[in-house]
Amino acid sequence: MLDAAIEIIARDGLRALTFRAIEEAATASHGSTIYYFKHQDGLIAAVLQHLAERDQAALAQSPILELLREAATEQEVGRLLAGLVEEFVGRSRALSLARYEIFLYTARRPEHAEAAVAHWRGNFIQLLEPMMAQMGAADPVGAARFFMSAFDGVLLGLLINPSGMDGGELATYLTRLLRAVTGDASATH
Repeated sequence: MLDAAIEIIARDGLRALTFRAIEEAATASHGSTIYYFKHQDGLIAAVLQHLAERDQAALAQSPILELLREAATEQEVGRLLAGLVEEFVGRSRALSLARYEIFLYTARRPEHAEAAVAHWRGNFIQLLEPMMAQMGAADPVGAARFFMSAFDGVLLGLLINPSGMDGGELATYLTRLLRAVTGDASATH
């Protein structure tokens, strides 16, 4: 049911997410969704948790983390991160759209899922922190937070306008961003 909910959110937005729509998409019996989730906020919290778990599992199975740890240059890190962005706006576009829909929901109703979003983002910041330290950031946690915020902006921009940057431009941009957040004086060159 949660995967069906994600598909509905990605395709039509949160307004289209109804118990009946999920039951139809998941070919579940009438009333089963409300039995499990009780109300819309419970459903959205469960979808958020499911998306976070899917993201964590995908990262754990992906070679990207190991490749990032082994990357010898900022340019190589920028290229790898550009590939990750391209994955998010390409093959995983539906998941990215659903993720942003839920982020916007939590911005309007933080009492329902703010802690879950903070935990989710915290997990990614923890993944970035060692990379920022390795790249010489004086404040690896702050650099990771800053990078994550900028990365979100880039990703959202490319979800809105997929032809906004090609892979080479994106890698160059992310490399400059890395240099800026880690305190490299050549960030603007």
